[in-house]
Amino acid sequence: MDFGLTEEQAELGGLTRKILAERDAPWGDLAAAGVLAAGLPPALGGAGLGLLEQCSVLIELGRVASEVPYLGSIVLGAGALASYGTAAQQEQWAAPAGRGSVVLTAALAEPDGDDPRRPSARAERTDGRWVLSGVKTAVDAAPEADLFLVPCASPDGVLVFLVTPSDAGVRVEPQRLTDFAPAGRVLLSRVALDDDRVLGGAEVADWLVARATVGLCAVQSGVIERALELTAEYAKSRVAFGWPTRTSTWRRSGSPCGRPPGCWLRGSPGRMSRWPRPSSGRPRPATGWRTPRYTCTAGSGST
Repeated sequence: MDFGLTEEQAELGGLTRKILAERDAPWGDLAAAGVLAAGLPPALGGAGLGLLEQCSVLIELGRVASEVPYLGSIVLGAGALASYGTAAQQEQWAAPAGRGSVVLTAALAEPDGDDPRRPSARAERTDGRWVLSGVKTAVDAAPEADLFLVPCASPDGVLVFLVTPSDAGVRVEPQRLTDFAPAGRVLLSRVALDDDRVLGGAEVADWLVARATVGLCAVQSGVIERALELTAEYAKSRVAFGWPTRTSTWRRSGSPCGRPPGCWLRGSPGRMSRWPRPSSGRPRPATGWRTPRYTCTAGSGST
């Protein structure tokens, strides 16, 4: 089985890395270079690439801890509209998001629940319209978002609605999260919407949860990848008690090749998997979700 990057994934990741390194405010440059729209269908101005190519972008964003709202606006927002939206919804929101002219986001988390597929926010049918009430929290890019994708429980099951901050009854309160990324609480107080604001049902909520999970994992992969690189560079030059740690402390601890104990680095440190460390000192695949100790392996070297 080949876990190598495709040409498209490598090129898109490399282009993203170059833009992030050269620009302090890269959103417009990512849009101009076609990075934002790359995962959208050609009919919406995209290149028709998929989630794996988008993950290449997310990994690069994680490497520099970038705050650009690519996951919320492109992967979740524009991606859901491209997959489930009507032609009018796609034209109004998905295509402009790919051009970087609007910011979309998914309002998934709630103060009293962590499963967007079972939301506490409610949608009731009143006088031929949907009336939404509830609170969403830690919504990515909420202060700057032009559209929220909001799952709500309804008499017909879970429905995902398209809500704008200008809709009557919507209030956005900025929040300060531990990573300092822009986020906010979205309060819905009897927000009345027509049927054309319904994106879809439970299948859309499932899609959003699955894509958000994969996307967050991709971002964290980039964070860990860069942290490992910085740690390795620091370890090469650190001196403790008059001895370079890479040739003293780690060798005395039994680490192979003077590297940190518990880590084997092979090939590109950008491709990592987690393995439990056995007593024999060689990595072996994890057999369950509970593994007390892990070793990082990277690249295409055999294990």
